[in-house]
Amino acid sequence: DYLSCREIHRMPRPDNTVPDFAVCPEPTDEFDADVDPRYLTNLKNEYVRHWKAVKKEWCSHARLRTARNARSIELIQKIYVSPDQRMPEHSM
Repeated sequence: DYLSCREIHRMPRPDNTVPDFAVCPEPTDEFDADVDPRYLTNLKNEYVRHWKAVKKEWCSHARLRTARNARSIELIQKIYVSPDQRMPEHSM
């Protein structure tokens, strides 16, 4: 591999064509106010729905944030490939 024998003195700069996003996404999903807290199953279902939406929002926001540094991340992944993931060399 070419990168494994070459010294790297600095990482590529962030891509300026991709906007810089805030660390935390804007909260958009709210709990349903119509859920009666006396009914535990309805309340649990609402919590599950809400937190799944929050997780989905955070994951998509993280993808947007890392898109700016995609070249650096790709370089790091090429350098630090685990031995299990490397292609076996043909010694024949």
